Amino acid sequence: MPANTSVEDGGISLGSEMVAGTENPDAPVLDVYLDFACPHCADFEEVNADDIDSLVTAGEATVVYHPSRSSTAAAASTPASPAAP
Repeated sequence: MPANTSVEDGGISLGSEMVAGTENPDAPVLDVYLDFACPHCADFEEVNADDIDSLVTAGEATVVYHPSRSSTAAAASTPASPAAP
């Protein structure tokens, strides 16, 4: 597991310093599951990123990002099989 993953399931935590692997002690944890190829995840990030960053830098929360690859993204990146004759 990479050194900057600080939670057992591989999530990447960010504390007030906004450095991977840090946390804000005694603050609630906000788990964010995302897929970089997902348009809805991009919408969520656009709408909420500033608020999440403000909470984290103020020490009011620790955010843990859980990057994943959705089956839709996986299917889109897999070459199609040739058609059967």
